[in-house]
Amino acid sequence: MGGKIEEIFNECGAILKGHFVLAEMGHSGTYLQKAILYRNPVIFENLCRIMAHEVSSKFTSIEAVVGPAPIGSVLAQRVAFYLGETYQKMVVPLFTEKDGAGEHLLRRGFNKDLVGKNVLVVDDVMTSGTSILQIIKAVLASKGQMVAAAVICDRGEVALNNLFQMFPVMSLSRLKPRIWTENDCSLCKEKIPIDADVGRGWEFLKSHPGYPSNK
Repeated sequence: MGGKIEEIFNECGAILKGHFVLAEMGHSGTYLQKAILYRNPVIFENLCRIMAHEVSSKFTSIEAVVGPAPIGSVLAQRVAFYLGETYQKMVVPLFTEKDGAGEHLLRRGFNKDLVGKNVLVVDDVMTSGTSILQIIKAVLASKGQMVAAAVICDRGEVALNNLFQMFPVMSLSRLKPRIWTENDCSLCKEKIPIDADVGRGWEFLKSHPGYPSNK
């Protein structure tokens, strides 16, 4: 499965090469640009269908799917749709939103919709697992019953290493690029330009005036 998904990433140009700053401010020469997956409706719909198939082959009791807004809400909706088709019942798609401190919360009355429901948490790319853990925390605070989590790509091998021991984490693929801290980054030492349009590149450049960028 993983090899097939990575072929899809390569075919649509979602795997970028250069000098990137990741969500956790680590540096890497490889980046999975998930936005490319979303802007290709055929590829994205196929990934949602595959994820739902993989989940339904292991779990038959999912009643709600929760993803992180804004972009993960689309993933949650489509996975819920295909799970509903398989189960022949309504599966509710919901999403979390970040508060001022960056914590994921269920707003708009969604917390009431989760009470007592069996929940699947979804996301596109997982590096450290921090976002998934925050979404799980929001689900549990809303009295939802966590069943599992699923991601399109496990970039940090979180699922492989079973870091979430309480809940199964499924991943359609793994992409393990070399990641450095800023102080150890060989790309920084060579002054390879930062890609300002990807990840948190612009934040790095703002705090490092004079460092070369791709602009």
